[in-house]
Parts: sequence; C-alpha cells; structure tokens
Amino acid sequence: MASLLPVLLSGYPALAYEFKGVKVDYYIANPEKSGKYESKLQWQITNETEWVNFTNSITGLPKDLEKNNPMNLKQPDMIHFSQINEDMRSGSEIFLSKGGIQQIAKIPQDTFFKASPEFMKFLNEEYKFNPEMKPNNIDYEAQGIVAIYRLSSSIGNPSWTVTDPKMLEVYDTYLKSAPRIFFDKEDPETVAKIFDDLETFILYLNYPKAPFEFCIITQDGSIRATIVKQEYKYLKDERGFYKLFKNQAEANIEANKHLEKKPAEENIIKKIDASGAF
Repeated sequence: MASLLPVLLSGYPALAYEFKGVKVDYYIANPEKSGKYESKLQWQITNETEWVNFTNSITGLPKDLEKNNPMNLKQPDMIHFSQINEDMRSGSEIFLSKGGIQQIAKIPQDTFFKASPEFMKFLNEEYKFNPEMKPNNIDYEAQGIVAIYRLSSSIGNPSWTVTDPKMLEVYDTYLKSAPRIFFDKEDPETVAKIFDDLETFILYLNYPKAPFEFCIITQDGSIRATIVKQEYKYLKDERGFYKLFKNQAEANIEANKHLEKKPAEENIIKKIDASGAF
C-alpha cells in the first residue's frame, strides 16, 4: 500500500540542516528589576561534535518532576544555550541553573498544499515589483508577513515585508484556500529535498490568527506549511553542568577585565616613554 505523507516526521528542519553554531549566554538576575536578567557574557559553540556530545550527555540524565523553570523561579543566574536551524524557527534551547536543567525542543511539523496558478502569479509579481527589497539584515519577527525569495543559500536574498491589512488578507486567503496534497511513495528525506531548491518563496507569517508559522513555496506551486511544536523536559543536573559552565563563564569574565585594562596600561606606558620620564 502506498505511503501517504501529509506531515513530515518530527525533527526535520524546514530547510537543509547545516550546523550554524550555538549561542550561549551567562545571565545574572537584575536586582533592580524582578524577573529580569542581564547577559554578562556571550560566546559561541562552533564545534558540532562538542555540541552533540553535550546534548547527548544531558539526554541520559534522570527526569525532574519538580519542573524547575529558571525564569519562573527567579534563579540568581543561569546559562542559556540557543540553537536555531536554518529555517529560523526550529531548533532547541537549554537552561542550566541551580534548580536543574530545562530543555526545550522546537520541532517542525509540516503539512503540504498546492498553490493555485493565480497565487504563484501573484507571488512572482510581488517579488518583481515590490519597492522595499532588503537583501540583508532580515527581521524574521517583523509584524505582518516577511517574504523572502531564496536565490542563494550563502549570501543575502531579496525580501519584503507586508503590513497593509488588505494585502495581508490577500495572502491569507490564498494560503487558506490552497488544497491539501499528499506525497505518494516518498520517504521524508526525499520530500524535504524538494523544498531545499533555490528560487523558492519563504513566507514568515507574523500576523494574528495566521494558519501557520511559516511556509515554503516552490515554483511548481507545492507548499510546505510549518508549525513548530515545543516539547519541554526538566532534568536533574547530576553531572554538575551548571557549576561547570558557571565557573568557566566567571573565569572568562575576569580574564576579559584584565584584557580591557591592559590596553589602557599600555597607553599610559607609551605616554610616559614619549615624555622621556624613563
């Protein structure tokens, strides 16, 4: 019997996966603003093997039934790891604090539709005539619809933002009226590659009651519409990861203080040398 795939298996990012690194912040609670945190140090994990080994180590820890959310419990400090996939929506987050470990998996779930010829004509006209093309520094969270025409996977792509209520309604109507389609006799990875091609439209739907979070539309009119489901895990930090990363962060903060002082001290010495004091 043919296999029908209306929804991809959990875990496949909406665009081809490529490790982009992980942003890490060491946050300290702001004593003057209850529940607010300030980043005292930020760094990147650029080694994928290091990141995979760390996440695998966390996976083996026992579950914590207390569900210690560091934000809600107002911990004095915490370590935050943020890994975002190429689609800018799926990925994972990890919080380390005295209360334990909170892990959030952001899993894309996809449904497929077929765009009408009128919708494809409309999108190509929008791309061709839109006057607000911004190839760099795209704000994926901007209100309305952030539209991108994906010409390259390595450099900036043309984009525009839709905020006019009437135009938002046009996009919304096209998307909601598109008939659902099924991929016959295809495995999830093969289906995923169809949407990795260039010359595709990506729409980030940041308006109230949008049917999806974002969608990718190929030139033949296939639509992959994505919502991102968040799964939470609370784990006991039996291996002391919080203490390990906190000690490293504090050591780096102290090292940075010395580095900041050094140029100033060197400038003083140069001025003294120039004056002939020695």
